[in-house]
Amino acid sequence: MKKLLLVFVAISMVIYLGVKDVLNPYFREDIQHTVYTIGDSAYQRSLSEDKRVVKFGPAFWGLYPGGLAFPTSEKAEAYYLQNREQFGAVGSRWVVAELSGDLELDTYAEEHQRYLNKSLFVTRIVKSL
Repeated sequence: MKKLLLVFVAISMVIYLGVKDVLNPYFREDIQHTVYTIGDSAYQRSLSEDKRVVKFGPAFWGLYPGGLAFPTSEKAEAYYLQNREQFGAVGSRWVVAELSGDLELDTYAEEHQRYLNKSLFVTRIVKSL
């Protein structure tokens, strides 16, 4: 029983260390370069109910790279239109959203795509897709 408890504690710590940074979203006050992302249409409903919506940064030591990040809402929409198959079944609803970070400070580039390097708040919906 003691060994089982130790295994459980060890697994819990590994999981916690893999997600702890994701659980603390950042709100940047001085934004020079706005960050946009693509998100589920539920963002809009949650924001209208004054709930905080979070777009997650990287987790599990890079297995999840972080949310997609774009320098303009137009580039986010173009990405969506070119990659619709990534976004689920026909009829799924998506939005372009503005985030609480700075593109230069709160994202990183990998293989011609930008990702969030920390969790950020969704501040507003720019467009329904």
